[in-house]
Amino acid sequence: MRLQRREILKLLGENPSLKHYLEEALQESDQNGRDLASGETNLPLSTFPNQCLYAFEEILSDRFYPGQPATDDLMG
Repeated sequence: MRLQRREILKLLGENPSLKHYLEEALQESDQNGRDLASGETNLPLSTFPNQCLYAFEEILSDRFYPGQPATDDLMG
């Protein structure tokens, strides 16, 4: 995950106009994931959050991992 984040940040540094596109892609991907989760679990869509729970900047942070506290100890 860290490598992908670094690559995205590098691309954004070289092409700042991509940020808006990536923010839109995040929301679209989140909705697709919601649809897939509903289909695979047979749970109603209302079970899953209607919008992404994480901010774009938060997701790009190398200290971000959903549901886990930030730590520098990668092995722990």
